[in-house]
Amino acid sequence: MRIMRLRTTTPMAAALLFVLLAAPGGCGAGAAITADSVARIGADAFADAGHPLAHGLDCTAKSKGAVKYDVDCTGRTKDGKKATLTAKNVAEDSHDDDGVFVGKVDGKTIFSRKCLAC
Repeated sequence: MRIMRLRTTTPMAAALLFVLLAAPGGCGAGAAITADSVARIGADAFADAGHPLAHGLDCTAKSKGAVKYDVDCTGRTKDGKKATLTAKNVAEDSHDDDGVFVGKVDGKTIFSRKCLAC
């Protein structure tokens, strides 16, 4: 009897794990990976634009379908100004090389591009 129960429980646990990781709304593994990538590459973009960040970016990703995300990030520059990065339609498998990326410092746009890592 225990063997049957283990066989029944394992597929159910796997299915639950899949649902939790693939859930829309920014809760899945893809959203976390995408937010982390945008945060890392976005911090470099701010530095390249002459506005290095004090402690990087804090980003959250929200699902826009199967593998597309909108990502919103906030941080502070080394001189204390508010930094924001908005990324629209970022593909999970693109290494953040497509989408629309807008970086702002104290509300002023300092970069706007279709490729964050380019």
